[in-house]
Amino acid sequence: MHPEVKALIKHYHFQPLPVEGTLFVSTYRSAQEVEGGGPVGTAMIGLYCDEPHSLSLFHRLTTDEVWHFYGGDPLRLSQDNIHVTVEDSILRGGSQCILTVSLEKEI
Repeated sequence: MHPEVKALIKHYHFQPLPVEGTLFVSTYRSAQEVEGGGPVGTAMIGLYCDEPHSLSLFHRLTTDEVWHFYGGDPLRLSQDNIHVTVEDSILRGGSQCILTVSLEKEI
């Protein structure tokens, strides 16, 4: 394991996500809840790397997501919507380091 990865794990006290196993730490959880339960908003830091192995599985969003990229090799984020179009975004330092994934709302 890369020494910088080890240092980040130790500093942030990362724990594995239950399904994906990606290391993360929760940094914010709103006290206000949406109808039906669950927080209005949350924030987390995820550590995506080769070792330990990391991934983000396809999942249906119930809220917007904001992805920040701070370093390392480029990261491909694939999105599809209700119309089955797929859009890939490449996150890398210097050019596009923040990406907001917004829900499509039908009117």
